Amino acid sequence: MTEDEIAIAEKGPDEQAQSGLEASALRPLNVLAIAVSAISPTTSVFLVYGTGLASAGTGVVYAFLIAAVIVLAMAVCYAETGSLFPSAGGTYTIVHRALGPVWGGLAAVLFLLLGLTTTTSVFTAAATYLSGLVSGGLPVGWTALTMLAASTALSMGRIAPASWGAAAMLILELVVILALTGCALAR
Repeated sequence: MTEDEIAIAEKGPDEQAQSGLEASALRPLNVLAIAVSAISPTTSVFLVYGTGLASAGTGVVYAFLIAAVIVLAMAVCYAETGSLFPSAGGTYTIVHRALGPVWGGLAAVLFLLLGLTTTTSVFTAAATYLSGLVSGGLPVGWTALTMLAASTALSMGRIAPASWGAAAMLILELVVILALTGCALAR
């Protein structure tokens, strides 16, 4: 905890409200952890790259570069619109304020469907991958459901501790990727 966080935490609720920042507010590192962990980096390396390499060959490298440019453009757009509409609510709030409540509602439904399908796809692929690592295999459906339940339980709590959990998993994933890269380069 930084000195500022300690000073804010020692204040009473009224003083905290006057300072404009609650002790449980997200810090830049919390937000970064959530944003970067939205889709795990290992998803691309372990689950997507192999399939892309099998179907597109070495062209998958170009596909990843094109995707990186698109994602960067989207990040800049979200940063700009977020600065225009600085409030919680994400896509719904931005679209609602820009285009109206009907389009905002549609954006919210589509965003929820995107989150649902992306999350279940990633967990199913990860469960399939884990099943291959364990001798005798694991039941893919139940493993994916367990991972989904654990993710949901973590998300149901306070956001700051959940963001630190996301940061810890992100660090673990990057260590695994670096270890595998080191092993590959050592050959």
